[in-house]
Amino acid sequence: MQERSAVLIGATGLIGHHLLLRLLEGNAYSTVKVLVRRPFHIKHPKLTIHVVDFRNRAQVSEAMEGGHVLFCCLGTTQQQVKGDKTAYRFVDHDIPVHCAELAAEKAFSSFLMVSAVGANPSSGNFYLKLKGETEKAVQEKGLKAVHIFRPSLLLGKRKELRVGERIAQAVMPVIAPLLPAKYRPIQATKVADAMLKASLEESAGVKVYGFAEM
Repeated sequence: MQERSAVLIGATGLIGHHLLLRLLEGNAYSTVKVLVRRPFHIKHPKLTIHVVDFRNRAQVSEAMEGGHVLFCCLGTTQQQVKGDKTAYRFVDHDIPVHCAELAAEKAFSSFLMVSAVGANPSSGNFYLKLKGETEKAVQEKGLKAVHIFRPSLLLGKRKELRVGERIAQAVMPVIAPLLPAKYRPIQATKVADAMLKASLEESAGVKVYGFAEM
C-alpha cells in the first residue's frame, strides 16, 4: 500500500480532535502533520506537530511539505476573538484559503474542510457569508478534489465552555425530529468519520456533505 501523509489544521477543536485520533489510530495514513498556532501535547510515533505563524507563508509551506491530503477543521467564535471581525475572518477564511492554495501548489490529492449548514457568500448573516466566501475561495484554488462538510449544531464535549451551545445541545436533540434533516444536530465524531472516509476516495471535483451524507 502506498504511504500517505495527512496534514491537519484545527486539531484542537471538537471535530479536529476526533479526526486526529482517527488518523493516528487507523492505518490509512502513515504519517500525520498537525499545524497549530500554539503548542499542544499529544505524542504518537506517526505524529509531527508544527507550531507555525499562519501569516508566514514560507513557514506554513515548509510544514506542509510531503503531505498528500489536507484536512481543515478550523473555526472560531465571536467570544474567542472578542468581537473582532478581522480576527474572525483571518481564522475562518484566510488560513483555510491560504493553506488550500499551498496544497494545490504541492499537488495534494484532496482538501477536506468543515464549513456550516447555510453557508452562502450572499448571505446577510456574517457567519454564513464568511463560510460561503471561504468555500468559494477554496474551490477557486485549482485543487483536484474538494470535500465540504456542512454540519449544523455539533454534539460533543468541548474543552472550552460555550454556554449557548451547551443549552442548545440539551434542547436540540428533543426537537431534532421536527427539523428538516440538514438542520439536525450531529455528533462531531460522525463528522470526523465522514471526513476520514471521504479522504480515501479517488474522485475529483467538489462534493458537499450535509447531514444525510455524514
